[in-house]
Amino acid sequence: MRDQSITRLRSNTRHGIEHGDRLRFRPPVAMMRYAEAAAQALGLDSYSRMDFKLGEDGSIYCLEANTLPGMTATSLLPQEAQAIGMDYAQLCEKIIQVSLQKYGG
Repeated sequence: MRDQSITRLRSNTRHGIEHGDRLRFRPPVAMMRYAEAAAQALGLDSYSRMDFKLGEDGSIYCLEANTLPGMTATSLLPQEAQAIGMDYAQLCEKIIQVSLQKYGG
């Protein structure tokens, strides 16, 4: 994942990437690369969430790009940031830094 970008990865599979409110699965490397490529192609430099479906045969299907994922305490993006050691304030600060870098300020 790019240092300046935060990209949401989500998938619906028989393997169960999400259980309840917690992310419990590390997406395949290819899925992460597809998410990055999609975000770059769409110009989503600050943050976004890409939703994928993983087929029974391992095929990866991009379902949608969410350009404004939720940011409440129960939203998945803050939970994912927490999973990598970033608290909510740090997540918000990172989004602000990336936006200022892109748009000047």
